[in-house]
Amino acid sequence: MATLLDFGVLTYLIPLFVFFFVFLIIYALFNRYSILGEDRGIHALIAFILALLFVLVADLRNLLTLIVPFFVLFFIIMAIIFIGVMLLGMKQEDITSYIKGTPAITVIVIVIVVIIFLIGVGKIFPSFVGFPSASQTGIGAEARRVIFNPKVLGIIFIFVVSYFLVKAVGTKK
Repeated sequence: MATLLDFGVLTYLIPLFVFFFVFLIIYALFNRYSILGEDRGIHALIAFILALLFVLVADLRNLLTLIVPFFVLFFIIMAIIFIGVMLLGMKQEDITSYIKGTPAITVIVIVIVVIIFLIGVGKIFPSFVGFPSASQTGIGAEARRVIFNPKVLGIIFIFVVSYFLVKAVGTKK
């Protein structure tokens, strides 16, 4: 029985949404940063080809449909935090100057974006990012076993924390 809350038909429209999303993002980036010059026709052509590639390759389409909701949720949470800070009395100019003046916030945002992307890649391509099984052999499997060992990850975390600590303490103001 068809109801107003039946969203099953939207699964047939996912390729269309993916096409428009990729096309608009790539086209906007090319126009904003003039990567390939000022010719908007070339920008549209390359954005069209990349959008078509994302629609035709099922794994890329699945990756995009998996990670985009998490990015949207992340940016909604950031907007709610900014609105909350503005409700406490800070002005938008103060918030933007604080964010631009504090590189730790940029690093945190980049780390969260990379984590979301790696989780999506690990879910869609488990043999590429995931932890190798005992039956897998080769240099790639050995490298993943070494890099994703909890002791190695702990050392990397300590090095990153130490770097920011030394940078914060050693900076002259």
